Amino acid sequence: MTDPPVSSSFQATTLEQLFQCTVPLLCEHEDDKYTYWMAGTCFLASYAGMLFAVTAKHVLDNNRVDPETIRVPYNQGSRSLLQIEEFVYPVKYDTDDSDYADLAFLSVDTGSLDPSRAGGLFPLNLDNYNRRDTLSHGGILVMRGYPKCLLDIDYEASKITSRGYCVEATYQCESRSKHCGELEFKALADIEDLNGLSGSPIFQLVKVGEGRYLRNFAGMLIRGTKISGKGHFIHSSVFFCALDRIVAAKRA
Repeated sequence: MTDPPVSSSFQATTLEQLFQCTVPLLCEHEDDKYTYWMAGTCFLASYAGMLFAVTAKHVLDNNRVDPETIRVPYNQGSRSLLQIEEFVYPVKYDTDDSDYADLAFLSVDTGSLDPSRAGGLFPLNLDNYNRRDTLSHGGILVMRGYPKCLLDIDYEASKITSRGYCVEATYQCESRSKHCGELEFKALADIEDLNGLSGSPIFQLVKVGEGRYLRNFAGMLIRGTKISGKGHFIHSSVFFCALDRIVAAKRA
């Protein structure tokens, strides 16, 4: 079976490839045993020749993280860290409706990338995606993040390991908050809670063969609860507007 033509808004991929852009967001602290702690989830994205680590702004605010201590690995299992040159919060919001502004872009210094390790970088190339939302009720959504309940702590070895968690959902409707949507998780029995999943990129999937999908970047999760089985996310259109603003400021 041959794959169908790929439209401007969808890209063909396997699920394994799909989730490689998602990495744990780490923070460094003064501890003789544990140098790093996990703050949550972020994902790597490239756009207009720039590279970013993207997460939910509240992940930084709620953890009271000093930006100077944030660390982002090249990939899930890498010990090599990207050099962050700037924190950007490009979306201005209304005081009564701020969900869609819950975005933080961490600009990566591409000149500092180690050529021997850059092959282990798997950013989501947003230049390849259409800005138009293509979501419809019941559409398949998938995401991968790093919930804090799945942290493995080896006290004897002084080692902390974060485990990624993949979950499927269905798109429900537009949120009451503008530029946001609501989803329903399909199965959460194997996880205690969703704390830490905020910042996970969300993808819309259309299956075209065994293990093959057409994907579209749908947005980013900003909150959800196991008890409700519901999640809330920022639409992808907000990302493109924010990135255009960042790129324009850089080139001004």
